[in-house]
Amino acid sequence: MATFYVMPPRPLLGQRFGDFLSGMFPDQSWRSGDWADLAESLANAAEGHAGVYVVFAEDLAEDVAAQEALQRDFGAEPGDDVIEVRATRTLGDWNIRRWQIERPARRAA
Repeated sequence: MATFYVMPPRPLLGQRFGDFLSGMFPDQSWRSGDWADLAESLANAAEGHAGVYVVFAEDLAEDVAAQEALQRDFGAEPGDDVIEVRATRTLGDWNIRRWQIERPARRAA
């Protein structure tokens, strides 16, 4: 089974990561032009683990539910885990929602 992490948009995740890095590297800052690259770097690190896929919120189709978009556009299958990560107002604090991809409901004949 795979795990799909649905992350905040690249700019927001990158900004949060840049703020974290600025605390670790005094006198350094990461500008808004760096934020998407920072987010992609985090995604690449996570995807180094077997069965892990990172999907950014802005890459999900808006015209269908998240489950359908993950199945249709990213290859998610029934039983796969989904972890949705949303930013809160506090740096380093995240709202996490976990669920599984379900089998489509059978249609009546």
